[in-house]
Amino acid sequence: MSSKRKESLVLLLNIGVTNPNIENNSLLFEKAKHIAQRKIEKMIFFKT
Repeated sequence: MSSKRKESLVLLLNIGVTNPNIENNSLLFEKAKHIAQRKIEKMIFFKT
């Protein structure tokens, strides 16, 4: 019986939003999510 090693990845993102009253906060957050998703996909792809 072989045991599989589990790995976890923690990403800490500083989106750069300093003013909570700016309407572009959601746009910046969506861009940051997209960038994080691409980074994770690349890390998984190059690991295999």
